[in-house]
Amino acid sequence: MNFDYESYPKYKKDIKNLYLNAFPKNERFPFWILKHSIKKGKATLNAVLDDGVFIGMNYMVNCDDSFYLMYFAIDKELRNNNYGSKVLQDLNQKYSTIFLSIEKPKDELSKRRKGFYLRNGFYETKKYCTEAGVDYEILCNNQNYNITEEIHKKRYDNMTNSKIVKFCMSLIF
Repeated sequence: MNFDYESYPKYKKDIKNLYLNAFPKNERFPFWILKHSIKKGKATLNAVLDDGVFIGMNYMVNCDDSFYLMYFAIDKELRNNNYGSKVLQDLNQKYSTIFLSIEKPKDELSKRRKGFYLRNGFYETKKYCTEAGVDYEILCNNQNYNITEEIHKKRYDNMTNSKIVKFCMSLIF
């Protein structure tokens, strides 16, 4: 496996289709907000490629001394082929501190999701949040990194400086 990360415009159809199909509507921003946020330069929306073949996508927000992995998905047809684990390992090597929010485990699928991240270099932080009526647990790949309220807030603050977009975001989350 030889991974490359290609920025949004070239693979926009693949990224958008995967984004809309992989994440529940109540857990995703309208796609135009993601497109807008990458223009500021504090967020990246990438196609994940293996030897030039689209296998997934990720959306990360730069929080100055850490990165928030907001969205990560592997194409449904390619899941269970170890791609997710390999891509996370690759991201863990590229970024010293990544944190993410997962739905608090309550059913088999959410328990499996948490187990997946724990097996692939992430740790429990014992930090939680609730957004849009969904309870989340925060995981991080760096056990020594303290995710403060300020850092957690940066994941949205750093997405845009547009008051209109921030207002739209506040209506969603």
